[in-house]
This record gives sequence, C-alpha cells and structure tokens, in this order.
Amino acid sequence: MTEGYLSKRQNEILDEVLKKHGIEEFDAYVEFWNGKKVQIDGHLGLAELRALTEAMERMTEGPPIKKPEDITIPFTKDAIKNYLDGAIRAWRKKRDEHSEDSSMAIYYIDAYQSVRTSIFNELLPQDIVPVEPAGEAPEGPTNG
Repeated sequence: MTEGYLSKRQNEILDEVLKKHGIEEFDAYVEFWNGKKVQIDGHLGLAELRALTEAMERMTEGPPIKKPEDITIPFTKDAIKNYLDGAIRAWRKKRDEHSEDSSMAIYYIDAYQSVRTSIFNELLPQDIVPVEPAGEAPEGPTNG
C-alpha cells in the first residue's frame, strides 16, 4: 500500500483494519478525503468495502459515518408528509434558482408529488409569498 495524503496515524488505522479483515491488497485505487469521503476507481468486494468503511469511521473525528441502514425517517404519516413536503420545496427552490439541477427539478417535483398524492390524496400547493406593492400605479396610460 502506498502512502498518500493520509497522516501517519490514519495509515496505521487503515493497515490495522485491513489486517483485521485479512486483506493484504485489492485491485482498486482508493482516495480518502479527510477520512470522511472516499473515491474508488476499480473493483472492490464486500469485504473490502466493509474494511474501508470501518477504517473511515475510525479516522473520522466525531460521530461515525452513517450507513445506509441508519438513514431512515420514522414511519408515521406526519414524518412521511414532512419528508415529502421538504423534498418538494427543496426541488422547487433548485428549479427557481436555475442551478445545475434545475433541468431535472421538474421531474423530481413530479415524482415526489405523485407519491404524496398516492398516500395523502393531495398535492403540496405552491408556497404563496405575498408581494408588497412598490408604490402607487399610475392611473391611465402613460406616454413615456
């Protein structure tokens, strides 16, 4: 294993974890980003992925990285409705800001609205923001 941008301690952790899992080497290029993200180019099996996840958790200061099975919402009507409404509002915001994701936003909005309609039999209405008048409008046409 070649050393890169990991600290000496992080390399020690990685070596310990790989040894624990019986992994001497694998056919992939792995790049750690501050112990919180990883970029993989190549092929890894389940054992290698588990070992890398464990190593990242040990390298991370603070709470461990959440695994997909830890990322859930409570299965109640209110929680599901709040989740869907939040997702719809977030995609509406991306659509309105003309961000990189704005071209896909309409599809996500439609998908979340479809789920919301299937479960709650209603769409999330548009958020209406009152507009303050800027001043009195002129009466009649102007030639200006």
